[in-house]
Amino acid sequence: MSETNKMIPPPYLPYRTFDGYIEGLRASGIPAKIDRSVLRNKSGLEQTMLLNTLQFLGLITSEGISTPALTTLVNAADAEKRQKALREILMTRFSFLFTDGFRLENATPSMLQAAFTEVGVSGDTVRKAMAFFLMAAQEAQIPVSSYLRARPGRPPGSRKRGKGSSTEAGKREPRPSTPSIISATRKSLLNLLMEDIFDPERMDKTEQEAVWTLAKYLKKNEPNG
Repeated sequence: MSETNKMIPPPYLPYRTFDGYIEGLRASGIPAKIDRSVLRNKSGLEQTMLLNTLQFLGLITSEGISTPALTTLVNAADAEKRQKALREILMTRFSFLFTDGFRLENATPSMLQAAFTEVGVSGDTVRKAMAFFLMAAQEAQIPVSSYLRARPGRPPGSRKRGKGSSTEAGKREPRPSTPSIISATRKSLLNLLMEDIFDPERMDKTEQEAVWTLAKYLKKNEPNG
């Protein structure tokens, strides 16, 4: 990893959020500077995560100035060129996953988790960072182990319970309870929603849309917003 990357953790926002932003740039063009002023339609948390992602991937500088890599990715004329551009970005910025001692083609979830942990990712963020990379790798057509493709984003060793298990068949395992609003008095409800509740890897499309609808409503009605 470069010195710049060592200061910024690997991305852990939903990959679709990043991909959607790149698609938006293809439609509107690349601004002279990418900062919070051009991301006002997103929550503060989303702004931070997206800016960190763009910087980690080498698409903007620490001052928000776009790099040639961003121009190449945005201006790629067809799917094949976009895949190539994304592949080069991933192999450069996630260099710790493309070494002689680590092979994505036969890696296991626990090995991938260990690799992310070694570069400073910890806690539940590890799972989200793994999910971002695996979805990006799939988009770029980077070969990965079938063990990683099977359940991208699930904690290593976890499995879906079926008939005959101690829980009701088809029922999702409960997630850790979110902090109560009372104990989160210094955190806005919007940030609580996006940080502790929204989890696209464990939500179906209807659930994701419901959360986004609530998030947009809260954003529109924020004080001084």
